[in-house]
Amino acid sequence: MYISNFELVDELGHQGLALLTGDPTGTVVDQAKVDAAIRMASNLIDTFCYPRYAVPLSPMPELIRDIATALTIYNLYMFAKRDDLISSTIIYRKIDAIKLLNDISQGILKLDIIPNGSQYKFISGHKIINMEDLNDG
Repeated sequence: MYISNFELVDELGHQGLALLTGDPTGTVVDQAKVDAAIRMASNLIDTFCYPRYAVPLSPMPELIRDIATALTIYNLYMFAKRDDLISSTIIYRKIDAIKLLNDISQGILKLDIIPNGSQYKFISGHKIINMEDLNDG
């Protein structure tokens, strides 16, 4: 999982997170709902990133933390407000996160971690040849 309660509390505050997970007093966070929302976001991130990177991503780029936070908050709103309207800000953050993931999946946006298939494959004389270099040329 790419985030924890800390990132959510930074964005929503403890009371906001508690309210969003179903406590009308804003004091108790329903951790099961938070865990489910984080798991859904992490699974979606892994699905998009898997074609290019070993998942779970490690080390985790900051961009992935931001994407996971946006998706998790959207998931929490979906749990809480199934029949109500969700703020356009929350929806646009989700759309932007999906666009970023799509760009990562297509190789348009590269993460600052070693991609799949970039390991050195063989040595020719004194030169180490990277298979990606062969594909680029």
